[in-house]
Order: sequence, then structure tokens, then C-alpha cells
Amino acid sequence: MHNFRASFQTGFRMPSSQTQFINLNLGRIILVGGLPDVYNSYGLNDYNFTVSSAGAFGAAVGADVAGGKDTGQAAVDNLGLLKQYKFTNLKPEGLKSIELGYKGLINNRLLLDIAGYYSFYDNFQAARRVLVTSSNPSVDPLGAAIDISTGNYKVYGVYDNSPDEVTSYGVAAGVSYTNQKGYSINTNYTFARLDLGDSKDDLIAAFNTPEHKVNFSIGNR
Repeated sequence: MHNFRASFQTGFRMPSSQTQFINLNLGRIILVGGLPDVYNSYGLNDYNFTVSSAGAFGAAVGADVAGGKDTGQAAVDNLGLLKQYKFTNLKPEGLKSIELGYKGLINNRLLLDIAGYYSFYDNFQAARRVLVTSSNPSVDPLGAAIDISTGNYKVYGVYDNSPDEVTSYGVAAGVSYTNQKGYSINTNYTFARLDLGDSKDDLIAAFNTPEHKVNFSIGNR
């Protein structure tokens, strides 16, 4: 017996109450809801720097200082690497998913089941990490740059829709064999990956599935 299957599915996810309204200080990061009234209370749309650009800036400043430059001069020379991000109102997340699969029973003993999927997200929801310096970069850009190079900043995670194309894909495969005495040997393997695109360094996605997972069992009823 052999069965082949194919499916196309769509779905959506509305922003949860936590995603909209959370205001939680976790010490190393402050989680903030994606509504303007929430993140504007911290002035996050007025001045912030993306984590990825701050990382590139810090690496460039470190390399210049190691080469003999003064920290202030190195900060000035690499100021253009720092990028700000503008938050917008949270939107519902959309999903389109394609799945292909096969399931077959061979000689009433060996059962095979394998499936693969590929999903596309629109307005993917995640917490976007940004840095806020003690100095206002609009007034004192050099001071803000030096704040980053010296670690004088706070990290915020603001719930937001990713502007980049986000995809997820994976495979699940299972094999089960039963002998004449009723003993069965079973194993399955799953692979799952989320691709956040260009924003992968800035987003904290609620995707906590292990990339690789294997199970094995043997038993008899």
C-alpha cells in the first residue's frame, strides 16, 4: 500500500496581548510591546540603533583602536555604520505553506512515512532588538557612538513585523518494522529551520524547535 499526498495551506496570527502590551525588564534586555503608545513611552522611535549595525560598528572601532587610533577618532570614522530602525504598527502575520508526503506499508512489516514542507511568512512577528544610548544621537552623534563602543547603552526587544521575507522548512521521516513475534523497532527524525533573512541578527523569534531531533524505540505489546 502506497499513499502520496500534497497540500497547500494558508493561515494568519493576530498579535497577542503580550506582543502588543508587554513592558518587562529582564535585566539584560527590556521587552516592550509593539503598540506605539508602549514603545514611544521609551522614546524608541526617536533614537535607537540596530544590534547588527552596532556590532559592525564595534568591530570596526576595535580594529581601528588596535591599529593605533584614538577611540574618539575611531568612533567618528565609523559613525556611518550605525543604522536606526523605525517601528510601525503591528500587523497580523500571514502564512502560506506547501507540504508533500509519502506513506507506505511494505509486506505488512515495514512502515515508511516521510513528509517535507516549505512555508512563507508575511509580516512575521518577532521581538526586534535595538540599542538605546545614554547620548541622543540626533543631538550628540559622537557621544552616542562612544556610548556604544564603551557599552553605555540599554538593549530593548520591541515586538515588530519583519520587513524581510521569512521562510521555514523541514522534513519529518519515520520508519517502523514489526517482526513475526510482535516486536517493533521504531525510529523517526525531524529537521526544522527558520530563515529570518537579513534581519536574523536583530530578531528574537519564538521558534524554539531543535533543528535536528531523533527518537528510537523498541517494544512489544
